[in-house]
Amino acid sequence: MNNESVKFDYCIIGAGASGLSCAIAAASNGKSVIVLEKNKKAGRKLYATGNGRCNLTNRYADTACYRSKEGGYMELLFNLCHGVDISEQVCSFMNALGIMTTEIDGYVYPASYQASSVVWGMLDELKRLKVSINCDCEVIGIAQYGDEYKVTCSDKEYTASNVVLAAGSCAYPSLGGSKSGYSLAESLGLKVSEPEPALTALKIKETKHFELLKGVRAKGRVDACDRHGRLMASEYGEVQFAEDTLSGIVCFNMASLKPDRLRICFFDKVPDREIFLKHADRTLVGVLNGFVNDKLAQYMVESFGLKKSSCVSDISIKEIDSFVGHIAELEFNITGTEDFEKAQAATGGICLDQIDPSTFAVKGRKGLYACGELLDIDGKCGGYNLTFAFLSGLKAGGGYNAQT
Repeated sequence: MNNESVKFDYCIIGAGASGLSCAIAAASNGKSVIVLEKNKKAGRKLYATGNGRCNLTNRYADTACYRSKEGGYMELLFNLCHGVDISEQVCSFMNALGIMTTEIDGYVYPASYQASSVVWGMLDELKRLKVSINCDCEVIGIAQYGDEYKVTCSDKEYTASNVVLAAGSCAYPSLGGSKSGYSLAESLGLKVSEPEPALTALKIKETKHFELLKGVRAKGRVDACDRHGRLMASEYGEVQFAEDTLSGIVCFNMASLKPDRLRICFFDKVPDREIFLKHADRTLVGVLNGFVNDKLAQYMVESFGLKKSSCVSDISIKEIDSFVGHIAELEFNITGTEDFEKAQAATGGICLDQIDPSTFAVKGRKGLYACGELLDIDGKCGGYNLTFAFLSGLKAGGGYNAQT
């Protein structure tokens, strides 16, 4: 190792959305900044965000769009607002970097619809502010000596008055996600809630007849319930059926809740007894196909214990009423989620009761900060996690001075 120590005001660990934002903010306030990134290039996950289109934020962003395993996130989020719309803060930051934005139904993207525009804009600003980014540089240790921190990499040691933990979560290991940031936090004595996959597909227990649904996409109201049947959350959206999972944004949003079952209604108005009796000469699948996908209709019939060819006239009035109750809310038992490789985010991380919500500094540890995905907070699909990453990074860096 080269024992020569280079001193900076800020040493930021991680060159993702929060780390780059933090570096821009700190440097815009006249601080000397170094960013250390273990991957071979900065913004690796950011390039892939939103299928490469980079869903920056959402006009509907508010505290209700976020969750935490251990709790304590409300004050932290309120302090990001300062009476200004959360999404507007992100757009203003992007615009100051020369990145124009556009909106589709509340979802905000760069005007180019290219994530690369965001990465390049941030990197160009860092270049203008004379910030160095050392890639392929994994931090293996951090130690505090008085008012300074020694940050050790495999080939060099850095000294800094302030260290910012912005290493991201362990989601998407193929894009560089790892548990290294959690390990660094724990080495500094911070409490870390065990990370788990979030924004990912839910695995189901049902096997009988479920193969009928493979490839089907259908919109409906999805209720997440605990093992006692109590409602945890409810949302309307598209459900996608795979071989043994339920996915789609509405299901992804349920993953961090770890529900025991989902109850799904695929009808705007459930067909009642009279509708079936009016078409008594038709098959049940045929009647239902006027409301839902034919494969979904077949699943409803066969999971009830009837044959695909069963006609309305083949069953009694009592059975019709029971069938109506069955199709009104299909129930699926959940056994878990997909792993981190297929998760867009992680729940868990540095416990928020250790973080000062006004500065994102670690309480009682002068010069130590944490931001972004490494914290125990995760948002729904739709730009909410990037919103938090950008704004928490800016806050940890002291706020962006665009006039610098």
